[in-house]
Amino acid sequence: MPPPSSVSPEWGMPPPQVPSITSRMGVPALTSAAAKRDLREWPRIAVAAPLWALYAAAVAVLSVVYFLVGANSVPQGAIYQALSLGAIGAIVVALVRHRPVRKLAWLLFAAGLVLWTLGDAYWDSYSWFLHTEAPFPSVADIAYVGGYPLLIAATFVLAKGRTRPRLTDVLDSAIVAASALIVTWALLVQPLLAQTGLSTAGMAVTVATPVFDVLLLLGVVQLTLRKGFENPALRLLVVGIVFQVVTDVAYSYLTLKGAYMNGMFVDAGWLAAYGLFGVAALHPSMALIKPVPAPVSVRFTGRRIALLASATLCAPVVMIADSISGDPIGVIDLAVGSIAVTLLVGARLTLLQRERNRMLAAVDIGREKYRELFEQADEARAALAAQNERLRELDHLKDNLISVVSHELRTPLTSILGYLELLQQDRDQLTQRQRHFVGVVGRNAERLLNIVVDLLFVAQAQAGQMTLDRQPLDLCKLADHAVEAALPAANERQIAINVVPCPEATVRGDSQRLEQVLDNLLSNALKFTPRNGSVEVRLSASREEVVLEVTDTGIGIPAGAQRELFTRFFRTDAAIAAAIQGTGLGLSIVKAIVEGHGGRVGVESAEGQGATFRVTLPRLVSAAAA
Repeated sequence: MPPPSSVSPEWGMPPPQVPSITSRMGVPALTSAAAKRDLREWPRIAVAAPLWALYAAAVAVLSVVYFLVGANSVPQGAIYQALSLGAIGAIVVALVRHRPVRKLAWLLFAAGLVLWTLGDAYWDSYSWFLHTEAPFPSVADIAYVGGYPLLIAATFVLAKGRTRPRLTDVLDSAIVAASALIVTWALLVQPLLAQTGLSTAGMAVTVATPVFDVLLLLGVVQLTLRKGFENPALRLLVVGIVFQVVTDVAYSYLTLKGAYMNGMFVDAGWLAAYGLFGVAALHPSMALIKPVPAPVSVRFTGRRIALLASATLCAPVVMIADSISGDPIGVIDLAVGSIAVTLLVGARLTLLQRERNRMLAAVDIGREKYRELFEQADEARAALAAQNERLRELDHLKDNLISVVSHELRTPLTSILGYLELLQQDRDQLTQRQRHFVGVVGRNAERLLNIVVDLLFVAQAQAGQMTLDRQPLDLCKLADHAVEAALPAANERQIAINVVPCPEATVRGDSQRLEQVLDNLLSNALKFTPRNGSVEVRLSASREEVVLEVTDTGIGIPAGAQRELFTRFFRTDAAIAAAIQGTGLGLSIVKAIVEGHGGRVGVESAEGQGATFRVTLPRLVSAAAA
């Protein structure tokens, strides 16, 4: 664990960094005033530091003092008791403060530490008060042995998920446990069993400790395989348990050889384990250790491979160590252990091969499905291309039909209008009723002729055959003429219409076609504006463009209809519902004429809030330069 002054953000917020006296003063020497300032700043640093960091600092200080006070002394025993009690207190505080999801696991852990602490207290009481060693076995040994099942249960509760453990994790844990048991058996259990003078109870206690350490290690392996090392509190807890197991094994081995004494370096492992238990409990991330939601795919990572490889090497390493030390080699025991590890490794490889075959089968199935989907996509693309071609043919046929029908209708309509004009010349010979009928026929014939002309123009524009007679034009004059022509219809409906001119609105264009644009836009504005509304024609110019805007206070256009507003024969639902006359060609003609002049047309509107049609045309170059 890094020191509190260099804690990474992953482990919590570090205390405020205090510049050193040397860096502040720029000289290597420390003055008394600077030292006093540093001492005054330490309380602020301590208050700002997280609780787990303060606890870690206290454990570090007490651990150093433990080795300074002297072996077998009362202060040394008191420090050891303080660290064990501190770990228990830290768990209690964390349960109240952080309220973890896996509360049972921490309670079991605390109960196990309580038994160990009671065993230490019983052992130390003989040394402190009776100045002798406690008998073996004793109540202390029962407490020591009784604490192990609680800690083992705590690790398995933490490792428990919402589903059954994966078989791969169980096999990997079994391989590690079998290998650890080989080492423990060869180094501790077998020599202990060979000793004489121990009672049955003493032998049971002596053998139980290393066996329980192996089971505790099994729980840790299962915990790490299922949970990983992402959670800082879990990481600290696992490292603490590893310290505990390794120190127990070292203690048992040194005791077996008669080399252990209180205050040896081995005690540092127990001190570190107690400290890590407390820090893990106080770290806020302990509340985030949650059940695994569902089994995920097992990746055969380098860490897992290294773990299994180290486990399989245990038997050979034990044999080499026994040969070097001259101890007798338990050939049968090692052979049995090696066979067990080999069988477990074989089962693991079988699962790995099965998983590989399953993945290859899944890849083959995916490749086949991809091939089928690709073929279906090709068929769909071919069908879509055929449909698009058919639609283009139908559209072409429709255009041809419109063009042919328009041409065929234009000649008789022209003839009808000619004869109507002749009848108008002889109005005096017609009755009032006959003159009314002739007027109705004339108006409808002209309306029908205008529709035919529009259809012919749209067909020509669609075929790219639109011709424009471009001349320098003043759009202000065209706008005035168009508004003047629309005034009778506007006055009839009591709609105010006005022009906002711009003297620089000069373009190069076809006056007849641009006047048609203005007429269509004004006609639309008047048709869709209710009585007492208003219509405004606004002109403006920039260095390169001339903008013509026709704004009305009409019924507006829904957003969904604006995308199709300039397509042929399109009419909004509001226009159809209100029975407003029209063919749906006016705006498509406007778009064709404007784009033919190199411009663009758009609309801004909201339903019930009127509409603004904006035509943008290139400004005449000579006018822009002027």
